[in-house]
Amino acid sequence: MSPSMTRLAEIIHRDLKKRLENDNTVSVEPFNHVTILMYYQKSLDEKKNHKRKLLEFHTDNVYSTNGLFVNNKNSQKEKTVTAILTLGNERVLKFQKQLLVDNDETGKQIWEGCGGEDSFCSYFRLSNGSLFVLHPNDEIPKIRKELDSEKMDCTKSRFRHGGIDAFKARNKLSVALVFRNVTTVLTLHRETGKLPKSLLCDSAESTKNELLRKKLRRFRRKRLRQADLKLKDLWRSVCTHDFDLPLGEP
Repeated sequence: MSPSMTRLAEIIHRDLKKRLENDNTVSVEPFNHVTILMYYQKSLDEKKNHKRKLLEFHTDNVYSTNGLFVNNKNSQKEKTVTAILTLGNERVLKFQKQLLVDNDETGKQIWEGCGGEDSFCSYFRLSNGSLFVLHPNDEIPKIRKELDSEKMDCTKSRFRHGGIDAFKARNKLSVALVFRNVTTVLTLHRETGKLPKSLLCDSAESTKNELLRKKLRRFRRKRLRQADLKLKDLWRSVCTHDFDLPLGEP
């Protein structure tokens, strides 16, 4: 993280540590990773935008059906929170409750959304400057007697989040700064974002992959330039209307 992003992470960590100091089910550690997500209309096809989601329902971490944290399938530390700071236009984050049920065809247990695959039980409006915190307990499969009816008191449940609908207007942009605690940290070149050469494998397979990457970059160059220009225009719009900043290069 950059010095300014590290400072922001420290402020959020300090605030959460005070808020969650009496919660012994969670570990509030200093954040060591940030992901920047940008939500905006990527397609000019209005019909596609009406149907698609900017973010599908998902869980950040993987647990077994017994509620055990699967270490080899997770990059985030167990029992740590995810903090999301929103900038720009408002987006709506939905929560979906799933039940662990038996599949009659396979005989295996599967997760099924209450009310359907696209159903949701709650939502949060993430506006400019808002901070949303995802508690790890929401994703752990377990029996929630305090939430379930008597008929469902022996059924395990979990909550997924996402379901963000595409914006109706093309000039909308919502930015998420997602702070986490990850288990592995690598040093990258600040200018390029690439790994140092000493960490890269100098093999025939590596050379082959590099050639494929070059072809892919050439194929996508034109579309990437177009997307970059569109993103710059959206960012200028957000800076002008939401942050009251003068127009200029992003």
